[in-house]
Amino acid sequence: MSAIKHFLKKEPVFVISFAAAIISAFFVPPSMDYVNYVKFDVLELLFCLICVVAGLRGAGVISFAAHALVARAGTSRRLAAALTLLCFFSSMLMTNDVALITFVPITLTVFAAAEAKTVALVIVLETAAANLGSMATPVGNPQNLFLYSNYSMSAGAFFGAILPLAGVSLVILLALLAVFRFGEAPKCAAGGAEPVKPGGAALFGALFVLCLASVFKLLNIHICTAAVALAALVYDRRLFRQVDWLLLLTFLCFFIFSGNISRFEAVKSFVTSVLVGNETLVGALTSQVISNVPAAMLLAPFTPNGEALMRGVDIGGMGTPVASLASLISYRIYCASEKPARGRFMAIFFILNFAMLAALLLIERIIY
Repeated sequence: MSAIKHFLKKEPVFVISFAAAIISAFFVPPSMDYVNYVKFDVLELLFCLICVVAGLRGAGVISFAAHALVARAGTSRRLAAALTLLCFFSSMLMTNDVALITFVPITLTVFAAAEAKTVALVIVLETAAANLGSMATPVGNPQNLFLYSNYSMSAGAFFGAILPLAGVSLVILLALLAVFRFGEAPKCAAGGAEPVKPGGAALFGALFVLCLASVFKLLNIHICTAAVALAALVYDRRLFRQVDWLLLLTFLCFFIFSGNISRFEAVKSFVTSVLVGNETLVGALTSQVISNVPAAMLLAPFTPNGEALMRGVDIGGMGTPVASLASLISYRIYCASEKPARGRFMAIFFILNFAMLAALLLIERIIY
């Protein structure tokens, strides 16, 4: 029983998506139509990206890059800025959750001797940076990847719809880094970087290029998937265990749920009437309750304006801790550290996140 409770607390989004799919299946009995709900290219791309980034991390590439940049920072402010900006820019390619999994542990080591409020502040800023930076590319987070594929966006349409907002987000982060105090220079070094394995770095670097080619429709996704799976099978089978299979299953469940819901005309008409013309606001608010990935999947069938919806769910990563799965990841890592100040962390988190949520919603309305 305790194991079930632990699973429910650890994977609430998957549990909700699974329950939603099962309940909807009582109203729309399973049939071959279910196959048409599933965006297999999205699932394949997610698998490829997660596997390749795990390969790059195992080859020491990410650790080497992180330590090289951190080593050049002298003051506490410069170090906090370096780690925050690393999260912002790296999340564009390695996804927001992987960026936080990589850099939050380094932050806890570097700032081990700092005051509790400084550690909490830096990690909250890193979390915001990862959520905001990831909006700038189709591969930065799962909701962007889904919406980019679902609406068959061109690269020009995607970047035109999101880059101005990502630029404003960067300015906000830089302003916060300039305003806050981060205490004395850290007394603890981050430790030595992992040795880079040239063979693995070259292999997974090449595979990452294939992933990007598939995202921008320059390469068939099935070819990319076969190449990644074969590389993992031959080079390191442990990579299959590092794939977030529950994330893929969560997507599958929401595909089924949203597909079934869209077949009810009354529901479809109501959601469409509320959503159309208000995609950004509705997307952001829905994300606060069910997280931005399922919000994107739930709302996409009801509006043709994928660009506004994308901005909404990306901005919606700010706000509550459940608004973005990446935020929960960084919080879990922080709580596992020595003497975490949970109350202080959540106070800083709510103040900064809701302030940025409100500011970005206002700025989005002005820009677009």
